[in-house]
Amino acid sequence: MPPIALEEITVKKTFATLGLSVACVLGPAAAQDYPSRDIRSICNFAPGSGADIIVRFYSDKLAKLTGKPVIVDNKPGANGAIATAELVKSRPDGHTIMITPASSTKGTPRRWARPRPSVLLPAPLSPMSASR
Repeated sequence: MPPIALEEITVKKTFATLGLSVACVLGPAAAQDYPSRDIRSICNFAPGSGADIIVRFYSDKLAKLTGKPVIVDNKPGANGAIATAELVKSRPDGHTIMITPASSTKGTPRRWARPRPSVLLPAPLSPMSASR
């Protein structure tokens, strides 16, 4: 049996994490026929960037898993604050997601002009990948 490359293990872990994340969202909402409409995936980088390509890749996989279109909405600028604010303003029904590096959301609440209650801040659902 040939040895498995580290990249292959990382890809498998990433897909397993994505599948688990979707299962966590779909499980409780199954009685509500989730998703009942298109899913919106917010990207906090410009179209065509490396992060945008990754978001579109995972959005395509999510669309295949759910059977509903996943629309990528690019909101670049302010080191992720614009996209994060857009996510916070969306309805908390699971139809709006944001796939982003954790580094671009860590300081975002501190950069807002007025304080926001922490209950409104998005919480990470699951890491997509990790480096050693």
